[in-house]
Amino acid sequence: MSPTLLPRFAALLLLGLLLAACRGEQAVPTADDPAAAIRAQAQALRDNDLARYAELSLPPALYAGMERRWNEAAASAAPVDALQRAEFDEMLQRLTAKNAEVELFRLYNKRMDTLEKEIAGQWPMLQATAGIFLKAAVDNNAELDAEEKAHAQASIAAVLAWVTPELLTDRERARLAITELAASARQLELTSLEQTRQLNLQQALAKGGIAMAGLKRVGRIYGFDADASLDALQVEYLEGDEQRARLRLRYPLLEQEIAVEIEMQRRDGGWYNARTLREAEAELAEPAVALELDTKSPSDVVTD
Repeated sequence: MSPTLLPRFAALLLLGLLLAACRGEQAVPTADDPAAAIRAQAQALRDNDLARYAELSLPPALYAGMERRWNEAAASAAPVDALQRAEFDEMLQRLTAKNAEVELFRLYNKRMDTLEKEIAGQWPMLQATAGIFLKAAVDNNAELDAEEKAHAQASIAAVLAWVTPELLTDRERARLAITELAASARQLELTSLEQTRQLNLQQALAKGGIAMAGLKRVGRIYGFDADASLDALQVEYLEGDEQRARLRLRYPLLEQEIAVEIEMQRRDGGWYNARTLREAEAELAEPAVALELDTKSPSDVVTD
């Protein structure tokens, strides 16, 4: 369940996670090398430091405006109703209880006992259906341009080719993954939905870094090493001038090579993703709104 509908800046950060390129030794972006700015962002992701990543993603003045917008929205969030509070508390309790690992694994086993044979017998159809659904979702997303859609489709294809029924029903992997998820949930130290919705940007990014580190550990359990993919990424300069540059990023994703082109723009002495700049400027041009709760039902957290 997503307890809040976060400002669009959160989506920009998630988009950046997909578009960040190769790891490098340089720690700050430079005016002369757009690839160095990408490397600095990637290093922040390697360190699970989303606060540094966010600061490197926008010029200082624009970042300050986005931070102010986030904090104002969080401070004026609408009150939490009883149903939303109960749903969040139930999810939080399941993940952070003293015996969370044991109970969640018990529920996982119960569900897998029912679904394992069905998954194996229907996997080709399920895989094809998922591919059609996800492709349509990407194609119909008006916020993605053609290059981003192609990037997303290639990533989806790589994931679908990798996932197998054996991987999904592997009891030992599931046990280890559940242990990591519970540990990360405890480390977040969230106690209520109200607290979660009132986090300022720096607090949210710090907790996001904790969650990212946990998800990376879960990924490695299932054979997906995000940091190894970052290590192998390459940046190719295609064209540009003193104010704009176009780069091609290549990286391995689950034994397939993914390539994406991005446009970089020079602003205030640094280089930044041009789309991120446009999105942030558009966000600040819109009237401020309070954070609203997601009124949809929570995701199917393992239940009896």
